[in-house]
Amino acid sequence: MIWNSSSLNSELLNLPNELKSFVKSVNQLPTTSPSDFHIAIVGAGPKGFYALDTFQDLANKRLGQSTHGNQKIHIHWFNNDYHFGTGPNFHTDLPEYFLVNRYIADITCWEEVVKSDIPHQLSLMQWLKKHSISGKEPAWNHLCTRELLGYYFIDAVLSIMKEENPMLEIHLVKERICDLDIGDDKSVLTCAKGKIPFHYDSVILATGHSYESTSFSHLKQDANASYTIIDEVYPIERLSEIPAREDVAIYGTGLTFLDAMLELTEGRGGIFYKKDDEYHYLSSGHEPIMYPFSRRNLPNMPVNTYSNSHKRTLAFMTDEWLENLLAQNRKIDFINEIIPILDLEVKFAFYPLIPEFKGLDNESILAFLHDDSQEKMFSLFALVNPMSYSKLPLDTNYQEFILDLSNYCLQMTEFGEFHSPMAAATAALREAFEQIVKINNQVGFTANSQKAFEDRWFPNINHLAYGPPREVSEKFFCLMREGFVKFIFSETASVTQAGNKIRLKNKYMEKDFQYLLNARIQKGNLRTKNHPLYDRMLSKGIIKEWMNDQLSTGKIAIDKNGKPVGLDENHKIYLYGIPTEGQVISNDTILRSRNNFAKPWADDTFATFEKKCAELKERML
Repeated sequence: MIWNSSSLNSELLNLPNELKSFVKSVNQLPTTSPSDFHIAIVGAGPKGFYALDTFQDLANKRLGQSTHGNQKIHIHWFNNDYHFGTGPNFHTDLPEYFLVNRYIADITCWEEVVKSDIPHQLSLMQWLKKHSISGKEPAWNHLCTRELLGYYFIDAVLSIMKEENPMLEIHLVKERICDLDIGDDKSVLTCAKGKIPFHYDSVILATGHSYESTSFSHLKQDANASYTIIDEVYPIERLSEIPAREDVAIYGTGLTFLDAMLELTEGRGGIFYKKDDEYHYLSSGHEPIMYPFSRRNLPNMPVNTYSNSHKRTLAFMTDEWLENLLAQNRKIDFINEIIPILDLEVKFAFYPLIPEFKGLDNESILAFLHDDSQEKMFSLFALVNPMSYSKLPLDTNYQEFILDLSNYCLQMTEFGEFHSPMAAATAALREAFEQIVKINNQVGFTANSQKAFEDRWFPNINHLAYGPPREVSEKFFCLMREGFVKFIFSETASVTQAGNKIRLKNKYMEKDFQYLLNARIQKGNLRTKNHPLYDRMLSKGIIKEWMNDQLSTGKIAIDKNGKPVGLDENHKIYLYGIPTEGQVISNDTILRSRNNFAKPWADDTFATFEKKCAELKERML
């Protein structure tokens, strides 16, 4: 089942308007005493909300002690639009065909263990059970739309805004922060209108996916060219520029491409319907023809149905294996130390579930896997690069190959990770990646293997193990079958200008386009200067680039708590979520438990507040 906002009590549908009534501009902020304590949270996606909730929870427990006197805390939560708590990915105006790419079982915007003594702190399943008017019971393996999750987050934000604490004021501020300066132990923020007239004792930057696109800059230099480049998929309204029946090249074949695909079909009045358990598509006549391409030129695998309490366990990359590796307290060679055991893990999940191996004991299966004289039809490398293992020539009809591959993957994942071999293999990859994340975040990889991991293995694993819900994969397969999505490039294509067209070309195929859509999420890179706030902070020495030995990464150097490396102890500036990607990875998640820098920030900030209270009290004696 897929839950959407039509299942909710009608009173909840007014939550976005209610939240909007709390939002102010900088000019509307109340004046404060210079001796008051000021906090800035920059970015209002889920991570910004988690930071706010973490600090408020701590403050509610400890504020009001005699040592605090009459000191007030003012929190200014900044965002560039009205979507506080949801960010751009979960706001309530999104169409219902955009789904959350995980099942509802483990989704909660509160601490992982929901506190039973706080009635409003509900997991998503508990919240649906309380507010649904559908008469149906939410189950762990149900899906939900992103707009419904937006209502859940907004309800959580409003519950915080309505809490009363005379010593704590929270203000939502609609301003885009573009600069930060430090002086003494305070920070000053700047927006488009100029410097904001408050000096902040603590700042946490949770700016999410807010990087500018630097792709295809060579095509943008000709001001007279008549072709069109659309730099980003979001906001989704940008795609209205693409005419009906136009051929459009789409750079990227992952989750963002699938959003674009649905918007350009279902979003234009097309209708998916099922017949004999298979999707068919009724065209509206307004769709373009989509030609996706990327470095991999492969579609996502569908995500498995799983939860923390219902998933496969690892056979080799176990917690004990991880502890022994981390105990060596050295950088790990990803290629030579991780890839071989990861390959074994994936194969050991796959082979026992194919007919030829059913009934064999583990010892026999391992003997086969370790026997180099026996040809293996499946491995990690076949999963990552199926074209090369198919032994088909690269000038083959690539659309037919992708159709066959997609159909095979849908069949081989149909019955879930405990019964279908391909689903078991991607489940092993998913669970192994959780161990890989811990290795990266705690000890890191050697410089040479770090580059291979970032360039090849990290994106490949994400593509295979964290794909879309099966529902979306089936729609993708349907659109391929009916000719609205065409894969024609079996190898990476160059992108060049050809007169007033954009030309995609490799050794086997070339095609000209009038429209090019960048359907990839831009990553932060200090070297390409693709974020004005961080570019300016870098130029002032507030942040610096993380270097892995001699490897230049383009990422921000942080300490174990999310604070920029080299920053004076008195300056309370922290990073949280996407801006920390590099030394820690896999931040693109709504789970609070992953790289939770909100907690050390909140602890340090409150300790600073108490220190300031003590200093003020001493001066008054």
